[in-house]
Order: sequence, then C-alpha cells, then structure tokens
Amino acid sequence: MRQQCSVLDLSPTAQLTSKAYDLMQDVNVRRTFMLSRACLPHLKRAPDPHILTLSSPLNLSNRWLGAHPGYMLAKFGMTLATLGLAAEFAADGIAANCLWPRTLIATDAVANILGGDESMRRSRWPEIMVLPPM
Repeated sequence: MRQQCSVLDLSPTAQLTSKAYDLMQDVNVRRTFMLSRACLPHLKRAPDPHILTLSSPLNLSNRWLGAHPGYMLAKFGMTLATLGLAAEFAADGIAANCLWPRTLIATDAVANILGGDESMRRSRWPEIMVLPPM
C-alpha cells in the first residue's frame, strides 16, 4: 500500500497560496517529525532502528534556493528534522538518515504535477527504496 507522504507545489512565491504553503509545511515537515516521534518507543526496542526520510540534501546554491522557495523550505525542513533526530537519538542507537533519489520515483506528485503518464513511465517504483529482509 502506498501512502501520501509528501506534498509538492512548485508555484513561484508570488503565486503560492498560503493554503498550499501551509499544507506543504504540515505534511512534509510536521508529519516527518511527528511520525518519527510516535515511533520512538518502538524504535528504542528494535534491534537495529532506523528512520529514513526522502528529503533533499541541504544545498544552499542559488539554483536550489531560488527555484521554488516554498517547496524548498518544506523539503529542507524534513532534512533538518531528520538530522536533528539523528543527533538527539544517536546515544539510543537510533539512526536517522535522508535519502534523495537521483531518478524519479513513481508517486502521486510525479503523476499529477511533474509530467503525468510520460513521467510515470520513466519513474522507478517506491519499492526500490526498501531493501528486502536479510
């Protein structure tokens, strides 16, 4: 089962509605933090606990900062939340990392915003992000 776990709106700043901005912050940043927090009791009992967030590297070049600031803030917020969790829970043995695929992953955002059927045909499926059990 695939679930919506990120919101994408590439509108320029002047056209980005406050509703869309708030939704990106709520779903992308808040959900990353709150879901990770909710999992902490289980992670602390797990033999090899990991949090994996699909979020971008913190790249402060103008190319990334200026492209879509509203979306960039949400994705960087996810990265910062994950880095903060990694630092806070390192002593508990809980790893937290970010992964940013180099290719498109077949998600609702790709289907609905980034090119539709053609982009979906060129995308890889989310299952490639998960290693099979050893």
